[in-house]
Amino acid sequence: MDFGLKEIGLTLLIGAFTISGFELILRYVFNKSAIGFLENNMRFIPGAKAPPNESAGTRNDEKTMSALVFLGFSFLFGLLAEDISYKYEDSVQMPFKSIPAMTVKLLSQSVREQMGFEHILSRFDSRISTLVGNLAETPKITPLAKELAQSEAFRKVDQDKGKKVEAWIKKPTNLMADSTSDGELSQKDVAASITGLYYLAKNQVYGNANYYDEMKRIQSRLEFSRSISMIAFLYLLFGLALSSVSLIYKVLAPIFYNRKKAIDKSILKT
Repeated sequence: MDFGLKEIGLTLLIGAFTISGFELILRYVFNKSAIGFLENNMRFIPGAKAPPNESAGTRNDEKTMSALVFLGFSFLFGLLAEDISYKYEDSVQMPFKSIPAMTVKLLSQSVREQMGFEHILSRFDSRISTLVGNLAETPKITPLAKELAQSEAFRKVDQDKGKKVEAWIKKPTNLMADSTSDGELSQKDVAASITGLYYLAKNQVYGNANYYDEMKRIQSRLEFSRSISMIAFLYLLFGLALSSVSLIYKVLAPIFYNRKKAIDKSILKT
């Protein structure tokens, strides 16, 4: 990982978001704190207690130490969150990607196409759907894909499969999901060919210093947004689960308490 100043800053932001979200969930649901940084430095949190009367120097030293510890944990959890998001970078089956896709299904196909949401329903990532649409349904070959096939770009990755992919792009048909014994082209073959061409083109572009800087900035933003969206989705599920448990406890606890109290009274009368 390239630890430039900006990359470190983005990693710290991701880690701070991770810690702050966990702290807020614990505070609002259980009135507890994990590391106490938000409790001691942000008075808007319900139940947060003011620090005892101490000298100004002592309070400043504690705040400085608390800030350093928070930054350290932020960097650590930021790295962990980024590494986890890298693992699922090319996956479209992650819940924070697939659940919005279930909502998009409620829209008509024409509306999805107009809003640019058609690729969300594809089981392949956006690199594939950008060129050939949804392979699992009726493929929609884009002008860019036709230009790449016309220039014989796909055979630069795989000579044999590349020729088949180029011929298929010129005359598209519905494909089987996986390769068959007779060697017919499949959805998996097309996806692998497009992905291979993507990485080949990416390596060529990154070889140019000007393009490298621009693409690096774009990649940093994508990695940041991917990590934040993953953490936010996990915290949404985590918060809903804990809130449900807390709500059930608050509803059932008085009932069991009153029942126990009534049983104790009946025992005392006997």
